[in-house]
Amino acid sequence: MYESPKKGLRMLIIMIICSILLNISPRLFLTNTRTYYEMMRQPSLWHARRSFYLYHQNIIQYLGSFSIGLLLGYAIIVRDNISDQEQTKSNKQRKLIIYNVLAIIGLIVPFVWVNQFFGEQGVSPNELSVLLFFSIGRFIFGLSFGWIIYASVAEKSGE
Repeated sequence: MYESPKKGLRMLIIMIICSILLNISPRLFLTNTRTYYEMMRQPSLWHARRSFYLYHQNIIQYLGSFSIGLLLGYAIIVRDNISDQEQTKSNKQRKLIIYNVLAIIGLIVPFVWVNQFFGEQGVSPNELSVLLFFSIGRFIFGLSFGWIIYASVAEKSGE
């Protein structure tokens, strides 16, 4: 990204998209692999431990978070080169409010989403909902948290 920012940014976006797919790769490529939220469907304790490793402890599961961190670092470095003189103060404040509200929603939604997996004891959650949580929920949370860090560093106080 340092030598060629455009190529680096493209590669980073590709990494983020791939990470969303890699989060559900155990289900796609390994037979009989359920998520650890689907304990009632696990054939054995070995399968439960294996799914916990594949969906939680495996480094591939955190590639999206690392990529968002790199994107955040890039945004912090290049923020001085971006000219926003054309925008009025009220327009800047409106955008800031929208981004902050979206960040708050993005921080809350994954927690609400994962809590719906524990509705009834002994009942496994919907498989599609769990896979979407693993692929998109982490990404949403990472982007929201990244915005908070960026806003803090970039002094986005509406000035």
